[in-house]
Amino acid sequence: MTALIGKFAITSCWNVMAIFGPELYPTVLRQRGVGASTVFARIGSIAAPFMKNLAARNGLAFVMTLYGTLTVGSVVLVQFLPETKGREIPDTIEEAERATHLEKPKDNNNIKLNKF
Repeated sequence: MTALIGKFAITSCWNVMAIFGPELYPTVLRQRGVGASTVFARIGSIAAPFMKNLAARNGLAFVMTLYGTLTVGSVVLVQFLPETKGREIPDTIEEAERATHLEKPKDNNNIKLNKF
């Protein structure tokens, strides 16, 4: 059951990366950026079979701590990525440099929320 939940989580993360990743890069760099993200994701997949040997030498707790640390580090780093909802994807590097993650995205839905 745990393996099934883990596989679901990995597949979900891969799909989110495939959707959110291209939105982070301007058009002229999009394929390189997505390619670099894919390479780093595949490095994790390549390293996974070697964890059995690492666990035999250093103990299972070491491997679990390593995976946990990398996961928490990834979650922290993702918090610094810009929100892309309601923004146009930049076409040039200059447009990407002008767009900051501190700007508020434009509201396309015209939905008003009431404060209670």
